[in-house]
Amino acid sequence: RPLRRFVLYQQHNGKWRAIDDGHHSGHNQASCMSVRVHTAEPAWIAAVARRFWQEKLMNRANETGIALEMQGGCDDEKSAYRWKGVAPADLRYSVVAYYDHTRKDARFVILYGHAFGLASAVLNYNRQPELTVAVCRCLLRCPCTHIYDDHLTQEP
Repeated sequence: RPLRRFVLYQQHNGKWRAIDDGHHSGHNQASCMSVRVHTAEPAWIAAVARRFWQEKLMNRANETGIALEMQGGCDDEKSAYRWKGVAPADLRYSVVAYYDHTRKDARFVILYGHAFGLASAVLNYNRQPELTVAVCRCLLRCPCTHIYDDHLTQEP
């Protein structure tokens, strides 16, 4: 079965979002997932700030006359699922069906990026942010994390 597609209006940004129904097509039931997504909690921000204060990094900086404040930010990956490619061998499983009201018939499109609505897409997408955070933490010693496609950084 092709993926059934419908649109959902998002009031918070005034945009329409295409949703692919992985449940109805049987895609989600056919997937076997053995990993889970690890996400940070909002308490992560407070924990990082507390750690900086406990290590007295802020106090040492103030003794030298340098005024430090906690700074942080959140970057959102635009169209995160759409630009993560599907393996060429799996494109036959990435067909979306929709009804074209102008032509009055069903149309089919191959998605070359992840379908928004597949359970497996969440896990497959999440590999890249996990790797990015691991590299930033281990090699760059950067206090950062991610929540799906939102990347958070915080430091003095």
